[in-house]
Amino acid sequence: MKIAQKLIGVAVVAILSGLVLWAYYYNKGASSEIQLGDVAPSLHGVKMIEKDAENPPYVLIKFWGSWCAPCRQSHPQWIVLYQKFQEGTEGNKVQGLEIVSIGLESDSMTWQRAIEKDELPWPGQIMQERSLDAAWAGAFGIESVPANFLINQQSQVVGRNMNPREVERFLSRQLTK
Repeated sequence: MKIAQKLIGVAVVAILSGLVLWAYYYNKGASSEIQLGDVAPSLHGVKMIEKDAENPPYVLIKFWGSWCAPCRQSHPQWIVLYQKFQEGTEGNKVQGLEIVSIGLESDSMTWQRAIEKDELPWPGQIMQERSLDAAWAGAFGIESVPANFLINQQSQVVGRNMNPREVERFLSRQLTK
């Protein structure tokens, strides 16, 4: 009888240990990144989308860094997209897109030079410390840059980590309805 009780005790400890380890690794791998359909965190101090005829129906929150080669290489495509949807689309005179760039930086001069060199035309330029856990990067739960979130007027995330062509197709469909 004592041997059976010891075996049961060992089995219970082994099962509980396994559950604790599983829960730890499951939660460690879980992303806190904002998902499609989620309400986007507020960008304090940045005029976000309002239900107003003067504001564009979509805002792209774009996380980048002056030190990030893929971020910088994609800027020409984002500029073309921005200009296209600032002028409106065929059959639709409404501006369709605003971009807010959030640079994760440790040096404001390097960030400013990158904006000038890449000729970023959108006025929404924000610098935060170079940490994925701080400020807006932390609020959006990003894990690396480049990263982006397309947000509608209801502050709902309708696209995530889209490339410029995907955003263009999405906006073209949505704005010509």
